[in-house]
Amino acid sequence: MPDVILMDIQMPNLDGIEALKQIKTMDKIKHIPVIAVSASITEMTTQSIIQKGFDDFIPKPVDMDYLSTVIRKYLDADIQYI
Repeated sequence: MPDVILMDIQMPNLDGIEALKQIKTMDKIKHIPVIAVSASITEMTTQSIIQKGFDDFIPKPVDMDYLSTVIRKYLDADIQYI
């Protein structure tokens, strides 16, 4: 099982919000934090993404320092990147 899920909001067949709804119905994985990722999010919709049930949001292009900060909130790990 993953410790955290990073999910793009805009996916081809199933958008991230619908995928999140499906994840939250699955007993084995509904406890896993789901972090939304997208290039087309404004301040106003960032709040609505959180209200939809995502645990957090990471804008694209991804800033590696911010990514590691967000992931550290949900994992007990020392995250390093190159």
